Amino acid sequence: MNFKMRLRYSLLVVAGLLGACSGEKKDQEKMVDLKTVSDKPDAKISYLTEAIEKDPNNAGLYAQRSRLYLDLKQDKAALADAEKAISLDNSKGEYYFLKAKAQRNLNRLEAALNSAQAAESRNYRTGDLYILMGEINLIIKQYQKAIDYLNLALRLSSFNEYAYFYKGVVYAESGDTTRAISNLQTALEQAPAFVEPYIELAKINTAQKHYKEAATYIESGLRYDPGNATLYINQGYNLVAQHYPDSAMASFKRALVADSSLYLATYNLGVIEYNRDRYAQAIPHFEKVLPHAAKLPNLNLLLAHSYEKIGQTDAALRQYNIVLQKTPDDAFARNAVRRLQGRKTKPDTTASQK
Repeated sequence: MNFKMRLRYSLLVVAGLLGACSGEKKDQEKMVDLKTVSDKPDAKISYLTEAIEKDPNNAGLYAQRSRLYLDLKQDKAALADAEKAISLDNSKGEYYFLKAKAQRNLNRLEAALNSAQAAESRNYRTGDLYILMGEINLIIKQYQKAIDYLNLALRLSSFNEYAYFYKGVVYAESGDTTRAISNLQTALEQAPAFVEPYIELAKINTAQKHYKEAATYIESGLRYDPGNATLYINQGYNLVAQHYPDSAMASFKRALVADSSLYLATYNLGVIEYNRDRYAQAIPHFEKVLPHAAKLPNLNLLLAHSYEKIGQTDAALRQYNIVLQKTPDDAFARNAVRRLQGRKTKPDTTASQK
């Protein structure tokens, strides 16, 4: 699961001087008033870049641009600006928070946690910071720490839907589905248009074989976000579990229309074709997801068997041998290799009969 939730940032739009005594030095944290700039993000970036060129030692300007880069998902640029802001003024906890957010988005989890702790130690203690720390601890499966940070977030922001959402995911992953459902439903009470809780509630209900309830959550989520690929893929899982392969295939295809990078949807299309003994139709789906084989333990075996079924012996042997490299005790693959090699080495008796 991808948990890259968008944390809400507010743009600093403070202008003017702090301490306006005649001849006094301008405050180094003066910000650009972006309300006067076009709503287009590129225009705001350009405006801030010009301001930085005029005032290159203003840490606040780099921080302001870092926030914009985060909003634009340009995380490397956001990180560079956050680090520049820190190099100019390492006393501001908020700058470390921006750094942590960029690092988390770049999947540098340990570094992100260190930066978040640096922000906290500099008295930057906000709900968004503790939600970020909770999310990172969830990803690294430090569940109790995650709960502790999320509870801190709720003390500061008692109606924060993200805190309830992440608590729900923590409880779901740790097997406490009752608390998981409660927190996810509370997240929806705070923000009915927040789609991710619908996805998690659908997963839980499908796993519990509460298929109608799962379908209801999926339909509710699609009302708010009709192009959400993850909702469609979970709809597919729900339909597979109920043995509706045709409908499931339609859902997986809709998921791929929304997001062609969803390899699980492609893989499941292959599995459905394979289970119908349509091996030639399954193969293109399996081949397409080979770059993700490390995350799909059965992929090479299914592909090998599909090749074997349509008579592509060499291709089948290559895939069976990959299976045996990963799991040497796989009896099915071992027997298949022996069988196929035997066919290849079996002498041709037709010539001697002439």
